[in-house]
Order: sequence, then C-alpha cells, then structure tokens
Amino acid sequence: KAQPNVPNIIFFGHGESVDLNEELNTKGKQYTADGLLDIFSRYKFTVDENTPLDEEVALDPELLGKVFENLLASYNEDTKTTARKQSGSFYTPREVVDYMVDEAIIAYVLPKLEDGTPEDNRQKLQSLLSYTESGNPFDEDLTAGVIMTLAELKILDPACGSGAFPMGALNKLVLMLSKLDANNKLWQRQHERRLNEDLAKATKAKNIEEVEALTAELIRLKTNFEQQTAEYTRKLYLIENSIYGVDIQPIAVQIAKLRFFIALIVSQQVDAKKPNRGMLALPNLETRIVAANGLQPLSDKGQAVMDSDALRALRKQLIEQQSHYFRANDRQKKKTAQNKIELLQTEIQKECFLLGYGDMSARLLSFHPFDQNSSSQFFEPNIMFGFDKFNMVIGNPPYVRQESIKHLKDQFKKNYACFTGVADLYVYFYERSFDLLEPNGSFAFITSNKWYRANYGAKLRDWMKINTRIHQVIDFGDEAVFTALAYPTIVIATKREQVKQPADHELIKVLNWDQSTNPNIFDFPRIFAKHHFSVQQASLQPKGWQLEPQGKRDVLARLRAAGKPLGEYVGDEKICIGVKTGFNKGFIINLEDKDLIEEVEISTNKIIKPYLRGKNIKRWQADFDDTFLIQIESSENKTHTWSNLKSDLAEKKFKSTHPAIYDYMSPYRMNLINRSDQGRFFWEMRSCSYWNKFSSPKIIWPDIALTPQFCWDESGSVVDMTAFILPNAEKWMLGILNSNCFFWAFSKNSSQIQNGYYRFKYQYVEQIPIPEATAHQKHVLETLVDEIMISKERPKLERLMNALVYQLFFPEEFKAAGINLFQICTKIGLLNCSDNPDFQKILATIHSFPIVQTIEDIIATPKDSQA
Repeated sequence: KAQPNVPNIIFFGHGESVDLNEELNTKGKQYTADGLLDIFSRYKFTVDENTPLDEEVALDPELLGKVFENLLASYNEDTKTTARKQSGSFYTPREVVDYMVDEAIIAYVLPKLEDGTPEDNRQKLQSLLSYTESGNPFDEDLTAGVIMTLAELKILDPACGSGAFPMGALNKLVLMLSKLDANNKLWQRQHERRLNEDLAKATKAKNIEEVEALTAELIRLKTNFEQQTAEYTRKLYLIENSIYGVDIQPIAVQIAKLRFFIALIVSQQVDAKKPNRGMLALPNLETRIVAANGLQPLSDKGQAVMDSDALRALRKQLIEQQSHYFRANDRQKKKTAQNKIELLQTEIQKECFLLGYGDMSARLLSFHPFDQNSSSQFFEPNIMFGFDKFNMVIGNPPYVRQESIKHLKDQFKKNYACFTGVADLYVYFYERSFDLLEPNGSFAFITSNKWYRANYGAKLRDWMKINTRIHQVIDFGDEAVFTALAYPTIVIATKREQVKQPADHELIKVLNWDQSTNPNIFDFPRIFAKHHFSVQQASLQPKGWQLEPQGKRDVLARLRAAGKPLGEYVGDEKICIGVKTGFNKGFIINLEDKDLIEEVEISTNKIIKPYLRGKNIKRWQADFDDTFLIQIESSENKTHTWSNLKSDLAEKKFKSTHPAIYDYMSPYRMNLINRSDQGRFFWEMRSCSYWNKFSSPKIIWPDIALTPQFCWDESGSVVDMTAFILPNAEKWMLGILNSNCFFWAFSKNSSQIQNGYYRFKYQYVEQIPIPEATAHQKHVLETLVDEIMISKERPKLERLMNALVYQLFFPEEFKAAGINLFQICTKIGLLNCSDNPDFQKILATIHSFPIVQTIEDIIATPKDSQA
C-alpha cells in the first residue's frame, strides 16, 4: 500500500508564504506560516489535566478536546457540511464539567450517608470536592462508607466526545480519595476485598482459569500499591471499575482513551534504573470506552428479553475475559484475551440467532471493539461492559436538529416514550440515560432549554416529572457559556425507585441567569448558591414548565385567569403563516417590474399584491419597500381559465391571458418547473386555503424579533413565510399584543434563540391571554392605538397603553385602589393627546400610582431579576 509522504516544510518551515484566502474568506492577502516545531516551541507543555484553578499558560491534555472539536469542524466536500454539524458534537468548558460532576456525585452519595443532617453532609461532600479546601471532614465510619460507595460507582457518559466528563469525574474522584484516605490503605482494602470475593466464587465454581487470573491480579494489586504512587492506583482502579464512555464517533473514542493514558502515565513512579524507566504497561480501554450508537439498545422496546442458560453462561465468560483484557500487560496476553472475547461474541451472536432474535443477532455483528475505525450500531452495557445499570450518567449530548435525523425517527418511535416527530436528538438522550440508570442513580446534563417549553418536549416533560426527582435547573439563557448551543441549561436529577407523581415537599432549585448585572459566567456556582429559588416539582404543567419564583408564577396565573388564550378568543379566525413561493424571483417583483406589467395588463390589481417580508414588519406599522407578489393561486384553490386544460394547452391559455406576466416568468421557467412548492402548473403558487384572509384587516408580525413587533395592516398585503397574520382582527387587540403584559407572559412560555431573540410562532402566541374588556375600554384602546401609529411620541403613549392593559389584567387591585385609568383617558381625551401640555403630568401621575409601580416592577421586561 502507498505510504503517506509528509514534506519536511510542514515541520521545519519558517515564514513560508501560503495562500489562505479561501480558508479565511479573504481576497488577495499575503499570509506566512511557520512549521509545527516552530509553533510548538512557543508554548509550555504539561501532562496534567488543568483544573479551574490553574493559571499557567500551557498546553495540557484538555487541548485534545479542543482539537477534537476543530477536527469535527473540518469541511466535508461530499456533504457540503461539517462533521461537527452532522454529529452535533462540541467540547464543554472545564468549569461546567466540574460543577456537573460535583453535583452528580453529591446527588448519588448524599442519600447514602445515614449519620448527620443532609445540610451538614452536603457541606462536607462539597469540601471533599473542593480544590481549595483540605482535610477529611468525615469520621472514620462515614469515611469507610464513602470510600466503599466510590469503589462501587459506575459512571457513564452516553456521548462522551473526547472525554471531558469521564476525565472530569476521574479527577474529582481522585481528589476525594486523596482527602478521605491519604495513605491509600482503605482504597487498597476495598479492591482486595472485591478480588477475594471473586476468587472465592471462582474457587467454588472450580473455574481454574479464573482462579489463576484473580490470584495473579491480587499479586499485581499488592505490587501496585507498594511500588506505585497513591495517585496512580486511585486512577487505575477508578478507570478499571468505575468510569465508562460511549460515542458514535471512533475518533472521539481514540482521543478519550489517549487522555486516560496520559493521566495514568504522569502518575506512575519513574525509576531510571529499571527497564522502560519502571513504567508499567497501560491498561487496555477497549472495554471501557466504546464506539457505538448510544441511543440504540440491542433489543427494541417491547421485544422479548433475550435470555437463556447458554447466553448467561457466555456472558459470564465474556465479563471474565474483558477483565483479563483490561489487565493484560504484554502482547501475548492481550492477543489471547482478544481472541477469546471475539470468539465469545460470535457464540453469543449465534445463540441469539438460534433463539429467534434475528434483529439482535444482526446488530451484534456490528460490534468490533478492537477495530479503532468501527462504530457499533447499538449500545448494550451488559454485552460491552458486563453489567446492566449505572449509578451516574453525566454529559453534554449532541445537539442535532430534527430535520437532520429523519432517517432515525422510525427507530426512535419504537424505543422512546418521549418520541415526537419534531424533537431534536438530545431529547432522546434524556430518556435513554435514565433507562441506563439504576433506581436512585444520579443524572447531570447540559443541553438546550427548549425541551421544557417547546411543544416537542411535552412527552419528555411528562416523563421526567413522574420518573425523576429533579434537584437543580440552571438556565443560562442567552449567555455564551460555550458555542455549542443556544440557551444551555444544566439539569441535575435522580431516578425514582418507582414511577409516581411528585410530593409537595419535592422542590427544584432554579436559577435563571441574569445578564443585566454582567456577572462572570464561570462564577455561576456561587451565584446559584446565593440567588436560586425553589419550584415545586408537582407544580410543573404539561404545556410548559414555568420555572419562575412563586410570586411571578402567581402573577402569570392571574394573567391567564383574566381572559382567554388568544387562540380561543379569536375562534375560527385562526392564525396563519405567510406564503412560500418556492422560487422568489419568479413571483416577487419591484415597483418597476409592476409598472411594466401593468402597461400591458391593465387589470392586474387582483393578481399583483403588496408584499411584506418579516423584516419589513415593525412595531405598530410596516415598513413597505415597494415589493409586490404575483399572486396566481393554485388551480387546487381557484378555477382559472386554464385550470381544467392539459399542461401545454393550459400554458398557452395562461400566456394569452397574462402575456406580460408570462414574459416576466419565462427566464425562470426551469426554476419554476423544478421547484417543490408549486400549484398544479408551474406558474401557480402552491395550494393555500386562506388567500382571502390576506385581504382582510389583520394583525401581522414577524417570526423572529427581540420584542413584540405586532402591526396593523389594511393594505391587503401578503406576507412571506417569515411572518404570521391574525385575519379579521379587532384593532384594540394590537395594544394588548404590543404591551409589557403580553411580552412578559410570552417570554415565560417561549424559548429564545441566540442574541436575545424570540420566535413568535403561532403555537406560543395563541396561548397568551387576551383580557376581558367592555365596549368602552375597547374603544379607548383602539383610539390610543390609532394615536400611537401616527404619533412621534410613541414611547410616552406606549407607557399609557401599558397602564391601561394593567387595569384590564388586574381589575380588582385597581378597583381597591380607587383608580380607573379608562375614565381618566376619556376625561383628558386621547386625540392628539401627546400635544397636550398637561399630558406629561397626567402620565407621570398615572405611573406614580403604587399599583402601577408594583406591576411594572414585576413585568416591565422579560429579562427580570430573580427577586
């Protein structure tokens, strides 16, 4: 086979001229680059994994994670995308990893501490996990109990990437053991006890091979503890018994293994007089970190459990050989164990086939743990690791949008109770992770926050409410914790022993990140401890979780009680999305094109309509830019003179009926024919049942906006697919929709996207309440809407509008205060009121009312404080 030829200049070049214009999206610039050795010489290198306390500028093994992320960002010419976009993989900052590892450990260990109060024991565990505190805060009995718990711990990252979370868990467990057991004696006894128990079982079963292997392992263990550093033995036996990872990408698995190898190497006792400087052979991690599809179990949900005496015996042998392979310290032992594992896998696969489990048998054929380029089609810990359940699951699952996983949806539908056709990939990792947890096992994820508000998360919300005990939710909102995803949220939870409704005393500690105070994002643990609030898990509702302080949830309940949801209020007049042409150039024209067409075709007013894109729709009024739509409805919706003719005859008829429009479309003929969104004929728009709605008086708004941008339209304009319409609307409602009350309620019900923007989708908008109003109140609001639309003093008038809307939502409080703002407005008159010299005084008076101030303190902006 041809060998790669790497030119010396890659390593030894200095100031070489290179053309990077295409890569850096520049033109005509001159670039120079140095060789790798020159670049490396500028850095200090360390083989220690950095902790959040390290300040020295150096390259450490954590850099491997960043290398991994950038490798995945490499452009793929075949798919016109990046590997990172396909996999959804990103690297998690160490501060986030450390916090999540700490809280997952505490959530699992704390209930096992029988002596002392939970509060005191939590503080002691936090002390053990702190890099800045020293000493062991536990007494002798509790120390022994904690060490036993740690020795039996099984931790999984179901999408481990380059190993940030497994590595973080290893470092924190080593830190705990160093404080609990400074001389390493208790840690040694735990592993001697376990090996002696296994040896007794093997002796009783007369398993000579296993007896010999365990006897040798006991000798090796004693030698390791006598001759190696305490840190090495802590790491070695944690990696062997406690820490596991799976990732669908083989390159990620290789990098994760490398990080563990480095962690072990740097902790070994070096003796220059011994062969290989006394360095011990590294363990074989193929049975600890595997390349596999973590979301696909070996057997689909509902299938019979794959079991037989023969299978149980084969699995037992497989577990033994996997342990032998991990410990194999020379090539021959490793090869022997590998051959036996592969033979046992083949026997298990054959037995599955004979038992009638064809699908499982076929999947088993895809598992090749010793092929570093292979990724298994399934993940089954019983086969791959030798046990069924874990004590902790922790990670940052890939963020892949639902449009990119269409080929997986049928399989997800079989296996996941939380399945919906539009759920993003990370949703399934939640359910899968809890399936892999033992009862009372702990869970820590960082994902997008969309699932606990969006419609596609409804099933997962219901499932989580009754299957888990949620301890913490930290919602970072729009803060750029890392570039991986919008609106990252940490969730800490444990799996319930049995499915049940939450008890009233079960509280979730919540923090909604407040950017307005400009805090350091990585100071979030301290800020959470100081500023979190509590939410009853039992109060979580299927329509969307309102993770807000009780006072705000009470206000939200009052808003909802004051009226009807918009979708219910408007009845049959449903919210409609704008139209999609499939090829804009063929249908969207400017004023000049319109004039040219109308020179030939005089009566085009029924076909050529004013056209608004979402970006043209502003608050109160649209910014019309002389753009028009050739609105030729589909023959599915309207009968034209050509509708019932065959294609060639229909085209001739269309040409004779609308010659100027035909001439305009002719240059785009093939684009129009090949587009997917079209009517019966290529010159027609796709089928739409509500064309007439665009001609009605309506409220329109863009899909994406920072704040409400609801607008009144009587021009008959058609809007594009980035906007929505509420047809035959009542104008006074525009004041409600652009009010602080509406925005505040909307922000509690909708997910944000990046940079603080909201998606004003109809499914969110239609849930917001419209308060009851008398005819007089509606008249006052409509008059004020008209004034706002023409006034240069909009901010002042909007303040008045907000106050009026407050009274509609909180009528009892205004009545108790003896205030009727609608009467005040009628008395002063709203026509040209901003020109009234007394208006500013009246407005100041209105906003000085305590009831108005109180409401504004709560709902003036959706980005409010925790108080």
